[in-house]
Amino acid sequence: KKPQENFGGIINYTTGSWGMNRITADVNTPLNKEKTALARFNVAAYSQDSFQDAGYNKGLFFSGSVLYKVSDKTSVTLDTEFHAPDKTLNAYVRNSEKLTLHSMKDLEVAYKRAFTSNDIGSKRTNFVTMAEVTHKFNDQWTSRTSYQRGEANENESIFLVLRYLNNNHVERMIRPFDSFKVTTDNIQQN
Repeated sequence: KKPQENFGGIINYTTGSWGMNRITADVNTPLNKEKTALARFNVAAYSQDSFQDAGYNKGLFFSGSVLYKVSDKTSVTLDTEFHAPDKTLNAYVRNSEKLTLHSMKDLEVAYKRAFTSNDIGSKRTNFVTMAEVTHKFNDQWTSRTSYQRGEANENESIFLVLRYLNNNHVERMIRPFDSFKVTTDNIQQN
């Protein structure tokens, strides 16, 4: 969401099935009287349980954007985004070819089972920053130069792996992962 020249904001609360709660805020404001510096911020916090007997999804989100109009032809934008989800990871099912059933309705008992617990979750963080300079030469030519840096972190995730043995038996395996970090840098000229 890009900054606008007017002051304004929205706060929203949503609730729903399986204990869903979400609160969001979107605030936009000029930073000076001339309205050459503008800012917009969005925040969210959410949580929800699973429709199954275990499982959850919760997290925090923040994004901010600051726009500075250097002149009628040139502007600089700085954006940032942070997301920190914490959730149970859905099981990856293996050996489903061993099932002789013809419909998921026949697995109704298993459909509501997560085969895990809320003790096994995954905490992640994603952080992205971007800087962009836009310059309009004339009605036909505009230059847009941007740099983006992203960081994704995962802290000791545990994946549950389900393996069907037959229509009535499932084997559970756990696949732990160490912490890892992925960093990306992108430069683009349009």
